[in-house]
Formats: sequence, structure tokens, C-alpha cells
Amino acid sequence: MFGDAKEFIHKMSLNLLNSYVYVYVHVNLHIYVYVNLLNSYVYFLVYI
Repeated sequence: MFGDAKEFIHKMSLNLLNSYVYVYVHVNLHIYVYVNLLNSYVYFLVYI
């Protein structure tokens, strides 16, 4: 019984960790893309 509970908690924490990493990576990716677009736009405005 206790082993099952431990296994369940372990799986849940792994799922949470995976979700956290997934969200973290996607948020950073979006920020990176957005900042690059913004930089390109500013560059475009300044040099044209």
C-alpha cells in the first residue's frame, strides 16, 4: 500500500516537473522570438 502511494507521488512529481520544464521552455522561446522581432522592427525603423 505504502509502496503504491510512493510510486504515485513519484509519478505525479515527475509529471509536474515535465509540465514545468515544458512551460518554462515555451515561455522562454516566445520571449526570445518576441524580443528578436522587436529588435528587427527597431533596427528597420532606425536604419530606413
